[in-house]
Amino acid sequence: MYLRQKKPDLTILMWDDMLRNIGVDVLMKYELCNVVQPVVWDYNVKEFFQIKDQLWEKYRQLFPKVWAGSAYKGANGSCQILSPVNRYVSNHEAWMQVFHKQSSKLDFTGIILTGWSRYDHYATLCELLPVALPSLASCLRLLTKAESTPNECVVNESLPRQQWPGVEAARLVHSFLLLREQAHSFIHGDLVTTWLNAWQIENNYTNPIQAENIVVVAKQLLSEFTSLQAELIPNLNAVTGRRSTEEWVKTYVIPLINKISELHKTAEARSKADAGVSPLNTLSLKNKYWNVQ
Repeated sequence: MYLRQKKPDLTILMWDDMLRNIGVDVLMKYELCNVVQPVVWDYNVKEFFQIKDQLWEKYRQLFPKVWAGSAYKGANGSCQILSPVNRYVSNHEAWMQVFHKQSSKLDFTGIILTGWSRYDHYATLCELLPVALPSLASCLRLLTKAESTPNECVVNESLPRQQWPGVEAARLVHSFLLLREQAHSFIHGDLVTTWLNAWQIENNYTNPIQAENIVVVAKQLLSEFTSLQAELIPNLNAVTGRRSTEEWVKTYVIPLINKISELHKTAEARSKADAGVSPLNTLSLKNKYWNVQ
């Protein structure tokens, strides 16, 4: 009411989740319908879209105008990096069904396409805008598609370069994800797990030949990560600024580089050492756990 008194011509929007569990009589008592227009939001795909008919009936009794709240990015997980186009188009398909079903009963003023970059002020960055622009374009294409062209394809995972601001940053983020997958396969894969696991390192029980193989893979990954980082930083700087670039790189890139560097250093040392004939601590382990005298 304070804002309404100060700015009588101002339209005040309110996210509706705070209203959903409040009874109609209470909302009527406080005349909220004369103060705000609710933004009814749901960011789920069609299969999990959760707005029930009862809620629409409740709002029909209360509000002359309502808004919809969808998502074109940032609703796929708090630390997700990609914006899968099909997932977000599905959310807008669900909203299109709502409009078709409820528009005769409710006055939908518009739809707000949200694009979350953090889940709260302390959360790390999720889906960046340049990466999500194909999703945004596809969702807008769906919302504005004429009924006379029902077979028109609205889903597109990419955009023409001239229509894609930050395309290089988006390309490099995609390249990082492919490289991250390779890094995880290396760090947690057979080569390291079989020939350079923690027990083998602790007991000085490693094979120099296999350690050398690990050195080769680690060196190649480090080279690719270094090249990618050199390109990524200026491109992210141009989009997000230095502070967010530093955060993104130190959250996603640097920890992998450090882990691979550690493996590279250990493997290089073990490749130059003699192969152990037996684990150093075998006797002490037997005495401790098997009571061998």
